[in-house]
Amino acid sequence: FFWFLDLIEIWDSDALQAFLETLPPADTARAISRLDEEDQSRLFTLLDPEDAVALIEELSDIQGVDIVEDLPVSQAALIFEEMESDERADLLAEMDPVDAEAILARMSPEEAADTRELLEYEPDTAGGIMITEFVSYPESMNVGDVLNDFRTNAEVYSDYRVQYAYVVSEAGRLIGVLVLRDLLLSAPSLSIKNVMIPNPIAVPDEMDVDELVHLFDRYSFGALPVIDEDGIPVGVVRRGDAEEVLGEIAERSVMQFS
Repeated sequence: FFWFLDLIEIWDSDALQAFLETLPPADTARAISRLDEEDQSRLFTLLDPEDAVALIEELSDIQGVDIVEDLPVSQAALIFEEMESDERADLLAEMDPVDAEAILARMSPEEAADTRELLEYEPDTAGGIMITEFVSYPESMNVGDVLNDFRTNAEVYSDYRVQYAYVVSEAGRLIGVLVLRDLLLSAPSLSIKNVMIPNPIAVPDEMDVDELVHLFDRYSFGALPVIDEDGIPVGVVRRGDAEEVLGEIAERSVMQFS
């Protein structure tokens, strides 16, 4: 612990990051909890926003919120912009509304708008669990257009953990799903309508998490698209996230019963 504290004191961000990478998650959380508020703030100011996000993911939401609320708003906004949309919404929902709004105001307008929309959903619904990082294309595009877009935006899409892309009608409604392997093996001139899997299974944004987990149990999908009442895709919900939320609900029920 004292070596950890020394690295913060001497402001050595590289050595600090290397040290944190050697710690198991439980030890990381324990070490951070032993720091006072000032040293916690210095720690997260030292780290790059991406590294700070990775560290916050090792902590409980309550611990993460306590730390972020003590950071300068500008620094907190940079960290939140590097988070996945669902994690960002979860932490902001736990924060004081005034502090949360101050952070949203310093984020990019697009990401702030996405986050505000997520915060409107109940936390135990598909909309409250989903991530908004996904890729969709209009039905008029061909395979070559899509592959060119992937190459152009490779750095951005790498953060999305893209496994599928979605196809939407002229009205924006979900009509198909593209498997990346099928795209790579198809002629560039071929319309994506001829490559997509039509009428994909999708879940409404208001679907309860219990129903969602039952659906994942029924099918072998790792993720499913989420649509609004007009059939327009608004996000993607992952099996692991749905199971985690259902587990948390069950745990809270047991504690209340006890």
